[in-house]
Amino acid sequence: MAINIKIDDKELKRTVAKLRDFPKEIPKATSAALNRTISFVTKKVKKEVTNEYSIKSGEVAATFKIKKANSSSLTASINSKGRVLTLSHFPANLKAGWGKGSKVKVKVKRTGYKQVNGNPTPFVASLGGNLQIVRRKTSKSYPVEVLKTLSIPQMISNAKINENISREASEQLQKRVEHEVEYRLNKLTK
Repeated sequence: MAINIKIDDKELKRTVAKLRDFPKEIPKATSAALNRTISFVTKKVKKEVTNEYSIKSGEVAATFKIKKANSSSLTASINSKGRVLTLSHFPANLKAGWGKGSKVKVKVKRTGYKQVNGNPTPFVASLGGNLQIVRRKTSKSYPVEVLKTLSIPQMISNAKINENISREASEQLQKRVEHEVEYRLNKLTK
């Protein structure tokens, strides 16, 4: 997952320059703004992905590794790592797809169910006690392969989702920096 946040350098420098009389407060304000922005971005990513794909918010969050900023290290990051998901991970007509010649449908995106096509024709099989959508590798009964789709990091990298998150994260960071600077100025000048 790669979401790059761009902010207006001139505006940021102008905002942080307000703390020039209190140089020790600059790293504190910056790290606080970064951490608040990271928190906002994680919520936004979960919301955007679950709005587009048939997946739970907790599953998206489980792929995150978050590194927060502090006064000595003014960098913050969110990394998402995860494996490719099987088609049976998503809502599907697994019971109906059990019979010979029946069509298997899966709802990967929220837009609706789509028929799983392929040659040879995909079908439902019980593997390891779980129903899976599979396809034969040869003309013989075995071996079969479990059909897979996207990983959660790939869902996050969707151009539409990535663009929305980047734009809103940049705006949020700018607001948070302004807020943190004003908060510290008010506190120190009383």
